[in-house]
Amino acid sequence: MSSMPSLIVCLGLSVCLLGCTSEKSSPEKESATESLDKEPKDSNQQSVSYEEGKGLLLKKEAAEAIGLKSATVSEQDMPSRIQMVAQVYMAAGDPAHDHNQKQRSAYASAVIPAEMSKLMKGGDRITLIKGMDELFGELSKLSPSPGGGTHQTTLTLEIIDPKKLLHVGEFIQATVKGPQTKRATVSIPRQALLETITGTFVFLEREGHLLRIPVTTGTTTSDSVEITEGLTLGDKIVTAPVELIYLTELRLTKGGGHAD
Repeated sequence: MSSMPSLIVCLGLSVCLLGCTSEKSSPEKESATESLDKEPKDSNQQSVSYEEGKGLLLKKEAAEAIGLKSATVSEQDMPSRIQMVAQVYMAAGDPAHDHNQKQRSAYASAVIPAEMSKLMKGGDRITLIKGMDELFGELSKLSPSPGGGTHQTTLTLEIIDPKKLLHVGEFIQATVKGPQTKRATVSIPRQALLETITGTFVFLEREGHLLRIPVTTGTTTSDSVEITEGLTLGDKIVTAPVELIYLTELRLTKGGGHAD
């Protein structure tokens, strides 16, 4: 038996999922569309459909056509990440107050609870965003806050600032990452995360459906992201192709109909 009919169906599924249109269809696309149009319109025969509260339902051939991949939510060690507001007290290029300060760096200070400071140590990496630039530095000093007793700690941040973007008196939001202090967290591969103007989501696989749910993220590394709300260990999520599935959902929900 010829494999041509199954090839036509797969092509049709890909065209349908991608939602691509053109003024002049190719013969292959026309053949695929004609083939799919002849399929029964019964919901059990649809290759892709959407059900409110359950999400997208893809038949096996549709999932294979788009290369659907999934993973199980696991627990991983992630570095501690603490955000704080600091105030710049010395800009890059200003005369140094002591011999340890560098001309190319800006310096800022922040006061945090002493309990929180236990997650940090001198030399921990610092990052912050200033406009379109990402600046880096390190936590150069931790010391008890004057008048704060043992309840508060003052942090000194050294930030490499070759463009002299930071100014004295300016308040900045910095993130301190403690690579030596790790804790087990619920995490997922970064490619599984869908970031849109309406929020951050993942597609949860449940009873054969792909349900888009909102999540709250925490620490992010080069290949993983911590999920602080929305998922639990053992949940099965889509890792690829997340954006295509999202566009398919929009087509079915906003376009008012089913892809068959």
